[in-house]
Amino acid sequence: MPDKVVQTQGNGSPERVALELLVMIAQGQNKDITGYGSVDKEWILDTYAECLAATSHQRRPKSG
Repeated sequence: MPDKVVQTQGNGSPERVALELLVMIAQGQNKDITGYGSVDKEWILDTYAECLAATSHQRRPKSG
């Protein structure tokens, strides 16, 4: 699959890209991260941590 280029708003730091990736994942999973009670804090923090690892080239793909 060819790499997809995504334009980011702002400085394009790994943290900023991870945040935008978090939003994209939430939208893809039909999760509302802007409202109350839609997703819990643990989901947001765990997903952001995984996104940050990916944008920092530290995430290993799952085998299988």
